[in-house]
Amino acid sequence: MQNSRAQTQPTAPDTARTLPEVQVTYQAERRTPVTFLDLSGRELERRSVGQEPSFLLAETPGITAYSDAGSTQGYAYFRLRGIDQTRINTTLNGVPLNEPEDQGAYFSNYPDLLNSISKMQVQRGVGTTQNGTASFGGSIQLFSPSLRQDSASATVGLGYGSFNSYRAFAEYASGLRGRKALYVRASQLHSDGYKDRSANTSRSAFVSGGLFYDKTTWKLNVLAGHQQNQLAWLGVPDSVLAVNRRANVNGPENDRFDQGLVQFQNTWQPTAGTVVNTSVYASFLKGNYDFDLNSFLGLPSKAELYNYAFQSSFWGPTRPTPGSWVA
Repeated sequence: MQNSRAQTQPTAPDTARTLPEVQVTYQAERRTPVTFLDLSGRELERRSVGQEPSFLLAETPGITAYSDAGSTQGYAYFRLRGIDQTRINTTLNGVPLNEPEDQGAYFSNYPDLLNSISKMQVQRGVGTTQNGTASFGGSIQLFSPSLRQDSASATVGLGYGSFNSYRAFAEYASGLRGRKALYVRASQLHSDGYKDRSANTSRSAFVSGGLFYDKTTWKLNVLAGHQQNQLAWLGVPDSVLAVNRRANVNGPENDRFDQGLVQFQNTWQPTAGTVVNTSVYASFLKGNYDFDLNSFLGLPSKAELYNYAFQSSFWGPTRPTPGSWVA
């Protein structure tokens, strides 16, 4: 009978190894490492009839939308994968559109915005955007109109629909004139709304100009919007809806908001494979809304109204990133 003895091998000393850095770079014009959907300017033009962008977004997977007024104008909200818009990063050319008040992006302050968008990318889930609100639900990235078309064009549009809804707009694009190009658009929208006392009247303007050199592009974008809504956000009891499906328990209340955005962009291409984008921007919001506290408490409405005012402004640079969002 032989005795066996376990042989123990000496263990190697602990070692440290430096791993190479891995960079995940955001390039909206190329494939990204997240679930995304691109909508071209031609698709947006075909689908957009003046409705809030929330309803157009709801035509894509994973997004739902609803409105206060029961129509496609006025205050509208969307959710992406069940997450509300205060947790969805929304940008225009990399500039955050989410407001500092509650981190929500309210397209009603920029009516007919999609009429001046050359491309939109929807990213679902935590994405790769670098500026603005955290993208817990996802991100909505908008891109300003391309200025490099060969010839000038002018468009006038007029549409009419249910509940006395209409949209009127005019736009002009100069095309590339030597090294210069200009785009201008102005719109006005109105709807009486499905609910009683839920009308919306709004207007907006978008101006974009560019200078194009061999390796450098300069671009200035100016976006301004004004909206005036009657409010219809309070819940309506079933007993009231059984009598009047269009009932609105909000009182004779209104809101008025103005919002503007200015962006100055530069794209520099020092070599064939390198593109550096930089940008500075400023955003401003001012407005207020009335509220009948008695209606909210279910008491008979009285003459007094409470007015809530909001004002915010922010500005800053966007840091250089590869890729190109200067058209």
